[in-house]
Amino acid sequence: MAQNTNDFETTYHLARLHSMAYATNLAEVNVTVKEERPVFYFPGSDSGVPQEVRPRQTEEERQAGLRHLTNAIVLYQRAIVLLKKSTNVVEQQWLIVPAELGLAWCLDQAGRRDEALAVYRRTLKIAWKQEVTGDFDLKEWISGVWEDVRAGRNPIHARRRSFIGPGVCYSEEVIGYRLKLLDPFRDASEVAKLKKDQQTLRRMGRAITPVLVPIEPNIPFEQLVDTRARVAFDLDGSGLPRTWGWITPKAAWLVFDSEGSGQITSGLQMFGNVTFWIFWRDGYDALSSLDADGDGLLQNEELQGLALWHDRNGNGTSESGEVRPVKDFGIAAIACTREPTSGGVPWRLHGVCFSDGTSRPTYDWIVPSFPVETTALDGEKGGLSENVHRESGFAPLRTLSRVLARFGF
Repeated sequence: MAQNTNDFETTYHLARLHSMAYATNLAEVNVTVKEERPVFYFPGSDSGVPQEVRPRQTEEERQAGLRHLTNAIVLYQRAIVLLKKSTNVVEQQWLIVPAELGLAWCLDQAGRRDEALAVYRRTLKIAWKQEVTGDFDLKEWISGVWEDVRAGRNPIHARRRSFIGPGVCYSEEVIGYRLKLLDPFRDASEVAKLKKDQQTLRRMGRAITPVLVPIEPNIPFEQLVDTRARVAFDLDGSGLPRTWGWITPKAAWLVFDSEGSGQITSGLQMFGNVTFWIFWRDGYDALSSLDADGDGLLQNEELQGLALWHDRNGNGTSESGEVRPVKDFGIAAIACTREPTSGGVPWRLHGVCFSDGTSRPTYDWIVPSFPVETTALDGEKGGLSENVHRESGFAPLRTLSRVLARFGF
């Protein structure tokens, strides 16, 4: 990978590798080779930062970690420059915030507070424009010109959408990291603004995109979902109380039940844009992470752990008999690529193929959310609930290891 640092995606993944090596003490990381090109590739996007930093036991480990951190900073900076110059920047613009956040986090870890804050501020402006106001201008980012900043306006308090997404809310993440670096007295004004922004985010709905499957053949999409439902469920994996639109009894959620427990407690176990605590572009990208042979279909052993949750009574609780392996439904293959959207919903016409030769579509539905007032989010930990992993009943690191193993890492 180091021999191909004129390519944005390669450089970005190499930066991620070095940041992971810094955080986890990894000396070597296996990569796959696809089309004679080394890649470190999840077909989606995570938050751009490691979930934790493990302590160093020796001075040698500490020095090695610092070298990785220095390399990560340089590579993130280069990746951002390359992305701005890329001929397909439009297709890759969803990686802008993860790249910027990754750089800010590494600067933060290196103790370069002022530089880190500057990049965190820049990242929040971008994330807010993408997620909240919906007026992100790619050309402005490429040229480095932000008219609202030059004019002294605060873009964060401009008009906003009624919901955030689709996608995980990077704005929450960045606000949390900024608050940790700010002095509550010296930076009181900035802290107050950020906490006001947190309140704005809490009041907004979320758009999460889990994959659903019709239980019966020939059912139109409109009969599969109930946009007016108010089902309490941790669909975005945040641990924050929200209610959501939901599927009808004619559909089931595609889920990952690796232990066969039948317990689905958060969106981390569904195939959507927060699966496995990696932030994907959509549910089909998350499915692709299990496609070991790269043929676009999940078959045979690749279906291990996949299940359908048929929430018959629509109460958001996985009850006895509701979660069953996909093979119990006669499913022999699942497509993990999507077709061009029809009516705004990503889908696949022949999304699931049955052993009798029939097929049904799958849909990556953007689920509407309805927020509940809460004080759980106070910015202490990067915008994500401290207890998310415990509350979810899900072991994301263990499952992620299985995903990586299947993907050849």
